[in-house]
Amino acid sequence: MKDMVITLGTDKWLVVAETVYNDETYDYLVKVNQDEDEILDDKKVVKVIMDNGEKYMDEVTDGDILKNVVPLLVPEAKKYITNPELLSELK
Repeated sequence: MKDMVITLGTDKWLVVAETVYNDETYDYLVKVNQDEDEILDDKKVVKVIMDNGEKYMDEVTDGDILKNVVPLLVPEAKKYITNPELLSELK
């Protein structure tokens, strides 16, 4: 599934990471332009839902789930999630 471009609505998204947490699959998506040759600033985490052989994605907005899933999807983010005071390093 990694490195795959999908379409959600009219937008195109690159699946850059996938993980399983609590027996559910989550993807980390980065928005790309319509020509699929430029990465844009929008990012999101979605839960992958399979229903009767069809695949659906539901955006994750629950902060508790994100705190657990994002470090699995983007390991580099873990130190900032567990130590928010380090965010000043990014400026």
